[in-house]
Amino acid sequence: MRSLYLVRHGKPQYPDEHSYCVGQTDFSLSMLGHLQAVLLNEELSDKISGVYCSPLLRTVETAGHMAPELPHIIVSDLSERNLGEWDGLSFDEIRQRWPDIYKARGNNPDHPIPGAETPAASGFRFSQAVHKILCASEGDIAVVTHTDVISSYLHALHSDMYSRQQFRLPCGSYYHLEVNEKNNISVYLEEYKRVFTPYFRYIENDYLDSFALKQDGGYYVFALREIIV
Repeated sequence: MRSLYLVRHGKPQYPDEHSYCVGQTDFSLSMLGHLQAVLLNEELSDKISGVYCSPLLRTVETAGHMAPELPHIIVSDLSERNLGEWDGLSFDEIRQRWPDIYKARGNNPDHPIPGAETPAASGFRFSQAVHKILCASEGDIAVVTHTDVISSYLHALHSDMYSRQQFRLPCGSYYHLEVNEKNNISVYLEEYKRVFTPYFRYIENDYLDSFALKQDGGYYVFALREIIV
């Protein structure tokens, strides 16, 4: 069996204090995002022999910290889902311009976004890219990519077990998948563990608070990293 690590990039740097709808808008990493990528290096660098990433800057920068000694192969179809007219806008602006759709998505996160790629289309695109990568590679590898395409891909594999939203990852986290000799994939489930260092609260206290709230509510059921200090 081979190991495939699906890694979500570190947290991006947004233009201001607002939350943003980010698909293919090309933000770089924030200070916290760089730190998360360094922690991924501690966790994964000695476990992998290859790194693939999307062309978006936040994944390229994460891969650079995570495995600087390995070549990083950029694959365009690993990019995040295109979020259409909402891509790159703050949620405050979205709520003002599309109040009905915004409300509908509060009840159903997969309600269509104007002009956006569908979850099924982005998941299929991503699935094809992963299959090609597995066929062209050997050994244990990491794919540094994005939460929406990861969740769509894994939901397609396990739609009878979980909703798509349950597969979403926090920034700087990963899934460990096992791949057999026929490139068939199974998800290796892990309990959720809090990512914590003293610097997180100092750098971005709001992020840590929301992260803990989602953990306590059981929203993220797979965890992937624990730092003990």
